[in-house]
Amino acid sequence: MGWKIGIFPFTYEQRAKRASKNRPAGTLETKPTLSITRNVINEMMLHKVLPAIKVTWPDVENRNIIIQQDNARPHIDVNDAEFVESATADCWKIKLTFQPPNSPDLNVLDIGLFSCN
Repeated sequence: MGWKIGIFPFTYEQRAKRASKNRPAGTLETKPTLSITRNVINEMMLHKVLPAIKVTWPDVENRNIIIQQDNARPHIDVNDAEFVESATADCWKIKLTFQPPNSPDLNVLDIGLFSCN
């Protein structure tokens, strides 16, 4: 059964340098991360996705989890040493896999997109 743990936006917070009619100077603003690289993905997986899975996973006995990525270049390798070490710590068996090419039926986002009329 597939389900979603969370939504993890690629953003950062920065204080406004100048005042505007909408906010005073120094107000925290949320900005998009402009360049999504392999390092950015790796940090997101290690510091947000894996901890969220480990905190919210309901079945303590079954810790076999597969995270499916599409085939975008920035995604981390399924054998990334840092990810594998973190994903297998404390009896967890979290694995990465890539979506098979040309298979929108396996991607939740594509299912919604392609079913629109």
